Amino acid sequence: ASEVAIAAEEAIRAKKDKQALLIFRSSETEHFAVPLNQVERIEKIHRSDIEELGGKRVMQYRGGSLSLICVDDVAMVHPLADHDNLLVIVFNIANQSVGLLAIGPIDALEIGVEIDDVTLKQTGIMGSVIIDKHTTMLVNVFELVQTLFPSWFENQEIFDVETTGASEAPTILIAEDSNFFRNQVKGYMTEAGYNVLEGEDGRIAWHVLQENKDKISMLVTDIEMPNMNGFELTQTIRSDPRFSNLPIIALTTLAGEEDVAKGKAVGIDEYHIKLDKERLMASVHTYMKRLH
Repeated sequence: ASEVAIAAEEAIRAKKDKQALLIFRSSETEHFAVPLNQVERIEKIHRSDIEELGGKRVMQYRGGSLSLICVDDVAMVHPLADHDNLLVIVFNIANQSVGLLAIGPIDALEIGVEIDDVTLKQTGIMGSVIIDKHTTMLVNVFELVQTLFPSWFENQEIFDVETTGASEAPTILIAEDSNFFRNQVKGYMTEAGYNVLEGEDGRIAWHVLQENKDKISMLVTDIEMPNMNGFELTQTIRSDPRFSNLPIIALTTLAGEEDVAKGKAVGIDEYHIKLDKERLMASVHTYMKRLH
């Protein structure tokens, strides 16, 4: 029986949290990655296209100016390589386009390995993974931009107890067995003013929900988890009249149509891609405004 349980656990691990990444370099020796779903486009430029104006690094782009950043502007990593031909990875953060300077080669990969969120974690770097025998640092683009352009986030939505008249901030339950993803999502929620409770799998989350039934305003759940997965957790919750109206958001790395349909059938309200902070938090705020 134990061998069957171990095999089942390994099967869950093998199919879960496959994260699509764009792999690139900034210096000659260091490897970086960003979640592929965050990338708007990639442009090839010549170093001479970069302008230094008003203490800022920009380039002409689609009839306007595009702010340009480097990983080493914030993180303690090697500076951008002195190449004439560069890449600009374009993101949309806080409703603004921003370009991250990089060098090739680039590649898009789908990985399913455990992310180390301790060893190399720092401002602008959320963790690291081993890809093709290279230690690859995961760039936190939101944190880079927030550090370099804080004014872009001055109107960032935060739940304010005083203005809403609530007695306390809403509590969100996070069900996620990956420490890395759970900590990332918890950080998003607490930064936006919400309280957080955690469950390391669906079964634990179900117990936490029952123990805090009058406090929890929303569930944000992973799908692939041991003991009780996100579909089973949602089905269990929806079968209990106490939680029939509880908003449930599922987080996934790659949402296939079949999974989305299955989730809707059991009662999941929305799907969001893991690490897509802005879309997730916009959805969370929308639900909280309805509830509070």
